[in-house]
Amino acid sequence: MSLLHIFRKLNKMSPQEITFRCRGLVYEQLERLKHSGPLSDGAFFRALNVKDTSSQALWNYIRKRENVVFFIDEHNKQATIETINKQYPQLIQQAREQANKICRHEFSFLGIQVNYEDKIPWTSDPVSTKKWLQKFYADVNIFDREIGDVKYVWELNRHQFFVDLGKAYWLSGDERYAQEFFGLINSWIDDNPYKMGVNWTSALEVAVRSISWIWAYHFCLFSSSLTQETNLKILKSIYQHAEYLENHLSFYSSPYNHLIGELSALFIIATVFPEFKRASLWREKSWKILKNEAGKQFYQDGIIVEQATFYQHFTLGFYLMVALLREMNEQQGSGVKGQGSDKVWHIIEKAMESSMYLTRPDGLLPMIGDIDNARSIYIENPPMWDFRAFLSTGTVLFNRGDMKKVAEELSSGKGFDEDSLWLLGIDGMKKYQEIDSVYPEVTSKALDESGYYIMRSNWMRDSNYLCFDCGEIAVGLFQDSTPSAAHGHADILSFELSAFGRPMIIDPGFYTYHGDERLHYYFRQTKAHNTITIDGQSQAQEAGKLSWSHAPDHYPKKWISNKDFDFVEGSHDGYKRLADPVIHRRAILFKKEGATLSPEYWIIRDYLDGNREHLVESFFHFAHGIALNIQGRDIVAQSSAEAGILIQTIVPHQAMMVDIIDTGNIPDGGWIAPGYGFLIRAPILRYQARVKLPFEMTTIIYPFKGNIPPSISPELIQEGLRLMAENEKV
Repeated sequence: MSLLHIFRKLNKMSPQEITFRCRGLVYEQLERLKHSGPLSDGAFFRALNVKDTSSQALWNYIRKRENVVFFIDEHNKQATIETINKQYPQLIQQAREQANKICRHEFSFLGIQVNYEDKIPWTSDPVSTKKWLQKFYADVNIFDREIGDVKYVWELNRHQFFVDLGKAYWLSGDERYAQEFFGLINSWIDDNPYKMGVNWTSALEVAVRSISWIWAYHFCLFSSSLTQETNLKILKSIYQHAEYLENHLSFYSSPYNHLIGELSALFIIATVFPEFKRASLWREKSWKILKNEAGKQFYQDGIIVEQATFYQHFTLGFYLMVALLREMNEQQGSGVKGQGSDKVWHIIEKAMESSMYLTRPDGLLPMIGDIDNARSIYIENPPMWDFRAFLSTGTVLFNRGDMKKVAEELSSGKGFDEDSLWLLGIDGMKKYQEIDSVYPEVTSKALDESGYYIMRSNWMRDSNYLCFDCGEIAVGLFQDSTPSAAHGHADILSFELSAFGRPMIIDPGFYTYHGDERLHYYFRQTKAHNTITIDGQSQAQEAGKLSWSHAPDHYPKKWISNKDFDFVEGSHDGYKRLADPVIHRRAILFKKEGATLSPEYWIIRDYLDGNREHLVESFFHFAHGIALNIQGRDIVAQSSAEAGILIQTIVPHQAMMVDIIDTGNIPDGGWIAPGYGFLIRAPILRYQARVKLPFEMTTIIYPFKGNIPPSISPELIQEGLRLMAENEKV
């Protein structure tokens, strides 16, 4: 970052932020001076509120205590296992198979497969095998590309596979899995001294690792493989994790999912281990901030302000665990919801509700914004972009029959998810079964605050669906040249579309933070989304990795929804920084089957307001496996014999060139990234022309079944254009 950019960022900071950052720098130097090796047993016991300060006594106490409740119900273990065998007959075998892989040190994450024959090298890059230097954490250059993308070593050290080991042990009683867990955690603690090396460079990584340890620890708490020495070693390290989190909260550097994850881990540690003398302070501090932050993390409609669907559920999962754990551990049955947490529960419900409306007919969510494949609740192992477990959990927590209906309807009757069972227990499952499922009140939905507009024909798996993005790139971006980091993409006025339940036009996803820079930048740019670019530019200007400047204003103008059609219109001024400023306005009409049983279709009209000649390019990114063909003035896209779409464009007085991009090189040669580190082929349809503005372009998208696309009748086109014109005037 240049000195000019640094000055501009400083100029945007509040006095409180500058003070906080200065204190952080001073604290870092004090850390460096005071850091004096491992925590002694004596120092640790002095940090505890226990009478008998011996490892044997602590081991016995933790196993016998009754004052702490966690999600794993040891008292109803047999009943839980019987329920799992009945409701999820393959689960225990699948859990053992996954745990067996971990015992063989076989790992699969972020698009790679890793097999360690012997000891796991916790501080080596899993791809390059190069070792990150073991030095004071603040001196580690996490952007050293000679070693590799730091996300990979971080992912390994999140230890979420410890939960797999613990779950397999708890369900099967096979001591091999507990032994492996305790062996791995011992190895990690030995190889990663407190505040030394790459695995202490990110507070979020410390947080996720803490939560993984706590889940696995409780799964294996009554294993004969847990010795008093190992128990003491684990608790000492968890204490250090909490101490680190307390002093490294990302208030200004990463005040969204990072901060929430860090606070949540601190709260969970403090709640599960009230024996720590600082636990009460940690719990009160973290809950107070979490409660105050909740309204800053989500719009009123429930969408995350980061404008990234994966991170929405990452943050939501943290809040959900904390809120449930707080309620479970509230003393004397006084009940959390009457003690200042109504606001948090309301936001959790709205976040689940917005997720329900965003869910596509195939049960997955649109791939909006950045992703690092992170799940805060890591018990089940669902397909990527499948967050229906939140809906089955929300069914019980909020008595929402509509969430139950969508969770089951769009998953072939899958019902109560495994995650929900671990969070809510057998009683939660019984309550779920008692709730009647009902369809949501509406099929199409406007999420006005975040700017997402969902059009669908019904709530069946074979419905037609479109999600229109008319929201800001992300909250907190600057409209001048000041750079600011965000997980949102330059995707205003983009959309996703499914025909008869099949994803056709999709958001291409996101590939990497610290890997190939071409791929990092491409998937965040406007041309990697289903909208229009002017002169090859993005709607905002890239200002470094994860950063934007010159953020556009967005203007959701209109939403109309009735039984016959949905209509939405919005615009943005992302090209106002050009020598000839350009405004892009887009309107979308979804003509429903309605009472006349006429065919369903979409009309998309784009208006470009300017005064000079520009290169105009309109992109449509298709799902993997879609076959694209140019047939005269028509474009035919087919996913199978069951679903396809016919695309026609109407361009007054202009001819646009059209081409299919599907065999090119990275980054823009026809690729999608359905997850961090995953890259697969998928075709792109591009219209382009050099035209003088103002300019207007109309696109008709007609879904069909079968192998032969129908002809679009002139009467249908005229009907749609008439409806479009009428509603644009309203």
